[in-house]
Amino acid sequence: MSRGYRLIGSNIAVRRFISVGYYIVKATGDSLRFNQKYEDVFHKVNGEWKIASHMWNSNNIDQSIWNLDSTEYVF
Repeated sequence: MSRGYRLIGSNIAVRRFISVGYYIVKATGDSLRFNQKYEDVFHKVNGEWKIASHMWNSNNIDQSIWNLDSTEYVF
């Protein structure tokens, strides 16, 4: 495994990272900043690393960006 991964035993590895981005409101052109955290879990199978799971979470206070009934947002 490359840098940024943490081995958990001989055949499990975890990678955690964060990202910052912006959603654009199509109606107004306004941008909404978001922060997200990610965690990937890898499992070694026959000597090759395979992704076992990919998880993410957001701590955004403005939950309006998750209004999936609206056509106002571009994801």
